[in-house]
Amino acid sequence: MNELNPASVYEFARLGYEAKTCDQAELTRQLRTFPHLKLEANSTTILTGAAGFKSSTLSGFGFWVELGGARQGEVVLATRGTMDSWADIETDMDFPCVLGPTGHPVHQGFQNTFQSYVQQIEHLIHQRGPNRRPKAIHCIGHSLGGALANLNAAAFNELGLTTYLYSLAAPRVGRWTYAEHLSGSLPAARIRRIANQSDVVTMVPCFPYMHAPYQHGHVLLDGSMFKISANQHRLGVGYTSMKNRSWDQLLRDTQGKQELLKQRLTGALSAGDGFIEGLSRFTGAMFSGELLNVLSNALHLLMKRAGVGGLTSVQFFGTGAFTTLDQIAEILCSYARGAAKATQQVKLWLNGVMAFLGRTGQAVADASIGTIRYVFNLLRNALEQLAKQALQKAQSL
Repeated sequence: MNELNPASVYEFARLGYEAKTCDQAELTRQLRTFPHLKLEANSTTILTGAAGFKSSTLSGFGFWVELGGARQGEVVLATRGTMDSWADIETDMDFPCVLGPTGHPVHQGFQNTFQSYVQQIEHLIHQRGPNRRPKAIHCIGHSLGGALANLNAAAFNELGLTTYLYSLAAPRVGRWTYAEHLSGSLPAARIRRIANQSDVVTMVPCFPYMHAPYQHGHVLLDGSMFKISANQHRLGVGYTSMKNRSWDQLLRDTQGKQELLKQRLTGALSAGDGFIEGLSRFTGAMFSGELLNVLSNALHLLMKRAGVGGLTSVQFFGTGAFTTLDQIAEILCSYARGAAKATQQVKLWLNGVMAFLGRTGQAVADASIGTIRYVFNLLRNALEQLAKQALQKAQSL
């Protein structure tokens, strides 16, 4: 049994948005244009879900379709991302935690939308009968749809079904216990978390929210040459490069990016203090994806020098699952007392973050816990505002 290819995953994610405006006949017609994929007759079902918590509204949130031919017995479940509705934005930004399908804490907004359509999926599985359980379920989605695909995959995996997860541009879904559970229970070969390195939505919510899984399955698309921006979140802008590549090619590219980060860290160790001192003089700094990688690299270096090895964001540095925002948050959560002894190097690093935020005229005066928390809040707020802009643009594929 094989995973779907990147081009098919991209098209299924794109058609997830059509579930809000198309009827089942039109959606089936579009699905039948897919090359090399056959569908079972009369097997397309549009799923209705609810978004938001103040202005909750029902709409098409995705579709279920059964595959035929060589893939007979397999199912695709595609969920859509945020569209031009305040209810969808409320779902994305509803950060409190509730227990998800694995019994671990997840994002309340995503879980509420998942709960609004899950009974429809249970009915579709029940209709097939005990002797026709799906051979495999492919869970696909972009943006909010990627977060829902994550919850779908977690739920099916708990039922013992062969489950594949393909999330594009997805925000973080759950806290670290959820990420730990999914990292350990869903095989690496069945996970593809596709992220553009300049897509801000994949960076929020920050720690203790974590990508699930965070240990494997990451596919990093080129984005470091761009500014971190709302535009890079759009499916038709930041993710089209995956359509003409194989998974092997994409994974090799990702490994190359991760190796480059390791090389930079080795170079930083050799450069010593000069590497840290250069942060605040980084050219083209404001919202530079490259600078955010450099900042993460520098903080990793400082933590290594301090002998801090127990931080998850330090241990898994370079996987693509964490940003410098997560590193700061985890330090504040776990090492606040020790960070009060921060050195001149940390102050230089904080000024690098200020350069990223375009605040070069507001150099920090010290490296106290209060200053670290202040800079962290500036960075978090800036990335969350960019994420909101990105989510509002997500429908313009």
